[in-house]
Amino acid sequence: MNLPSPEYLTPNSIIDCTFYNVGCLDDDEIRQLAWIGKYHNEPSGTVIIVSPGSRHAGEPRIKVVIGDTWRQHVPDGIDTVAMAGVGSSILGTAALAKDVADQLGHAVLGVVSGTGTIGAPIDGLTGWYLYGTINQLDDLWIRASEYLGAPTKFDQRVVALVGSPTLLDSAQDVLRELIVQPSVTRVIGHSKGSLEIANAVAALQSVIASRAPANPLKIGTLGAVVAVPDDVGICQVLGGLDFLGWLNSRPDVARHLIPNVWHSLNPCVPLAMSLQRDVWGKFGSSSAFA
Repeated sequence: MNLPSPEYLTPNSIIDCTFYNVGCLDDDEIRQLAWIGKYHNEPSGTVIIVSPGSRHAGEPRIKVVIGDTWRQHVPDGIDTVAMAGVGSSILGTAALAKDVADQLGHAVLGVVSGTGTIGAPIDGLTGWYLYGTINQLDDLWIRASEYLGAPTKFDQRVVALVGSPTLLDSAQDVLRELIVQPSVTRVIGHSKGSLEIANAVAALQSVIASRAPANPLKIGTLGAVVAVPDDVGICQVLGGLDFLGWLNSRPDVARHLIPNVWHSLNPCVPLAMSLQRDVWGKFGSSSAFA
């Protein structure tokens, strides 16, 4: 993977390049997603629809919807939702959704979780302290980047962008609305995204439990082990070297341990967990990762 030139990356997106498989996106998509996120302040609750495979000229495979009109842009038949971890930008969320979409062979919807302190020590450590500093660096980087040629206009043929951040549903509201849709049968989270999913499932336990047995909601978590009701199907995967993930995790809940990998899902990073190599298809056909 060749990262784009530095003028096209913000400090926040460099963090996402560490934790997510941005190599499944092309350089133009990485550039645009990084700067779309920064210019719009990485709003929590942003919806990203990502198609698998290679991008064809003039046909974007990614649509970013910022605002409460997101429902109008979700294609019929979307069955999988992905949510990335604490502090993750639009770029990180798109990379996780694309990584999942490539395994499934069809479009996946990503929801930006944003920063916060929802239910885990790592959120306080990274979301509150680290990402506050990163956002300040981003503001400085924007001013400097104007002299370096960073994009200020976005090509809709690379990433389709719609909506306005002035009206925005929270990430938790978007997630809750999605997981009660009968068409949505799979939800995958990484790090804080897993915690957001657990909170949404707990709030909607009776609705989820009433789903038809032939159409259950399957949950997959990476980098965090969470507690959900016993009647909810869940597959939880944690790296043996993932000390950040252990901070996130409930110690009394079953998980699959992958030895010698840590919190990153970017296979270009040493000791990272690869969704394709280490996770997909490894835990049975009825899991969220199959």
